[in-house]
Amino acid sequence: MTVIATRRVATAHCRGLYNTSRFNEAEVRDLLANGAAQLFRGADLLSETGNARSYRVHVAGTAYFAKQVLLRGWHRLADRLWQPSVYGCYHAAGRLLAAGLRTPPPILAAIVAHEGQRQPVLVTDFCAEAEELDAFAQHHPELHRELIPELADLLAEFHHRGFYSRHLRSANLLVQLLHGQRLYWFIDLERMGSSRWWPRRAFRSTVSRACADLFPHLTPTDRQFLLTTCFDRALKRNLYTRPSQLEDFLARTRGEIARRQD
Repeated sequence: MTVIATRRVATAHCRGLYNTSRFNEAEVRDLLANGAAQLFRGADLLSETGNARSYRVHVAGTAYFAKQVLLRGWHRLADRLWQPSVYGCYHAAGRLLAAGLRTPPPILAAIVAHEGQRQPVLVTDFCAEAEELDAFAQHHPELHRELIPELADLLAEFHHRGFYSRHLRSANLLVQLLHGQRLYWFIDLERMGSSRWWPRRAFRSTVSRACADLFPHLTPTDRQFLLTTCFDRALKRNLYTRPSQLEDFLARTRGEIARRQD
């Protein structure tokens, strides 16, 4: 079990949480000063969506993953009404690590002031040579029969540990090839909740969310294999109690996947 030692930092221009095993308060203050200018100096832009930019940043010779959240539209209101999403991601990573699930350790979550705007920032360890799950499946069709049982085990264990997240899409699962072994990483799971309520519904939702973007890259036979293997793993963990419940699980989960693809 990994426990993240966390402290708060607050200045006139920023506030946040940081991992005390990585940085001290003075270092965090320097990184976040002037709109986190030092943190993003020389950063490599990895991707950009409508509400976030992802970077590889370098601090004292070490590469980290950093995300800037762009507060636009309802995201701006949600950030003010609830816990900032970067704080939720930081805490979720700590909970996953404490449960023995693999996720990049959280380093820093902060709100900084930049040009009169609130700028949420999240920093974690960087997963080198890792791909999002659906991209990995698209690039390695020869590995689907090996990938599917591993993914089913991962989703069943995530649920068995008591977790549920509406953000668990294939984009939030990274696959890393390391010394011939596939490692799976959960990333960016803000506002992670519990699977204890309506557990079967939560598990179907977990499977359908994680697999919706993956399905187009699988053959019909492999889609069936994926869902039946997920059911088998849930059955072994006593979420389902009878093999005869398979058909209901398949019908409901396929329906959810189809709605998520619309």
